[in-house]
Amino acid sequence: ERFDVMESIDPALVGYAGWYDGLQKRIEIGEDLDDQTVLHELGHAWFDSDLLLSRWMSEGLAETYAELAIERLGDTPDERVAATHGDRGALRLADWSSPTGSEDEIRDTETFGYAASHLVVSSIADEIGVDAMTDVVAAMEDGRTGYLAGGQPIVLGPHVDWRRFLDLVEDVGGSTSAEGLYRDWVVRTADLAVLDSRATARTEYRELSARAPDWSMPEGAARAMAAWNFSGATERMDGAAAVLDAREVAEGVLSPLGLHLPPSIEQDYESAITTEDLAAVTGDLHRLEQAGRVLAGSRDEAEAPRTFVERVGLRGADPEADVDEALAAFERGDLDQAVESANRAVARWDEAERIGKERLIKAGAGAGGGVLLLVGAGIGTRRRRRRRRATPPDDPGPGPEWPAPEA
Repeated sequence: ERFDVMESIDPALVGYAGWYDGLQKRIEIGEDLDDQTVLHELGHAWFDSDLLLSRWMSEGLAETYAELAIERLGDTPDERVAATHGDRGALRLADWSSPTGSEDEIRDTETFGYAASHLVVSSIADEIGVDAMTDVVAAMEDGRTGYLAGGQPIVLGPHVDWRRFLDLVEDVGGSTSAEGLYRDWVVRTADLAVLDSRATARTEYRELSARAPDWSMPEGAARAMAAWNFSGATERMDGAAAVLDAREVAEGVLSPLGLHLPPSIEQDYESAITTEDLAAVTGDLHRLEQAGRVLAGSRDEAEAPRTFVERVGLRGADPEADVDEALAAFERGDLDQAVESANRAVARWDEAERIGKERLIKAGAGAGGGVLLLVGAGIGTRRRRRRRRATPPDDPGPGPEWPAPEA
């Protein structure tokens, strides 16, 4: 793109070395054609009000990149103008806007504003380096934020305020000094409390993310953080923490069974927008946990030793098949069928001794009292031996042929 650079007396008349006319794509400079001033004004082709909503960001970025360009060209940048909080015209950079007041007041305010803006932005650039700053600028131009939803940056639009710039230099650039610079130079006193809320929410956000590194943060929590809605973000993060608590319990029940959470749980967690969405995921995890406990109980029953009487009671029944069906139903996401099959298996085992006794008594009655007495004695002996045995006894085989009970 072509830009015209022309000498003009107009900027000097109001105390400036030069300015950039975005409509005309023209840079006007005084009679002192200073390279760094030309590059500063050229920087406003990118760092202007169409992108940046705060003047200090526009001027600070333009001067910082002009300085970097001079260094890249092998020259020495102009000496930086110092800024201190005791300077005449000192103010919070968030309050720096178009100049007003007397000539002296404007001169003092403008001098401080340019110097302090350059101090803040160049300090961040010096800390994170040119490559990281390039990533930050690219994110600003794309409208991206520093927060992700479903693994992709949340996009809010092209106009970047000081809040999003802080997020980007930290989350994309990796700065650790930016918040301190903001507290010292940028934000109004009333906004210091907002930075406190932000710091608390970001700590919770990082801790929650670390609890489930294989899952993305819920979209609603990420969007609230990007919008600096920290109360809304905290509510959603509380809901997300409840989901992760339920996940840990459910996985503790399911893992020994060789079962896993269905993919829909992760998907529903990551796409959750509201606290109600997150509560629904927690409810689903509780159902999975409860189903897992029923399955675990049925599997324990399947592995328990059986007495002779229980084996007689189980003839013709196949609770192990019910357990297999329960596990298969869980894997395909049919929790109701999984619980039904598991409960059916447990019920068969619970009833095995009673049914076995009834069968043996009927069979004994059909063979005569002596046989019944022998059977009764055998039942008692078998049950006492079972209590002493740590592993299931061998299958005794089909046993004697008993007369069929009378109808």
